[in-house]
Amino acid sequence: MRKFETFNVGDSLEAFIGLRPESSSLARKRFAKKAGGHLEYDYKGSRGLRMVGYGECECVSSIHLFIDSDDTVDICFMVTVDTPDGDECFDSSEALGYSEYIKAAAEAAERREAVKQIHYQNRRNESCEE
Repeated sequence: MRKFETFNVGDSLEAFIGLRPESSSLARKRFAKKAGGHLEYDYKGSRGLRMVGYGECECVSSIHLFIDSDDTVDICFMVTVDTPDGDECFDSSEALGYSEYIKAAAEAAERREAVKQIHYQNRRNESCEE
């Protein structure tokens, strides 16, 4: 397995084209747009980093491109956080807290429904004076 780590859009696109020369111009444009958005975004203070206590730490965005022996290219949008204990890497969805939000969404919907049911039962049990 080979790994490429890039910190700007030009290098990322060059590595992407080098690993996938047959990619269409549309795929290249989409990759460049997504890479540019990731590299420009400031993850400092993001929800996911605040959840693990690194909300005020400095962050550096990078793109990791992996190629396996069967020529499969995997692209990871990473955030490296300068913590007091050293550097830690997070996927961009982890840094934003998106993965935790998705996991908790089902539980939140169930809680809302349970509260509605309790409220409905309380209203049914109230005496009505006219």
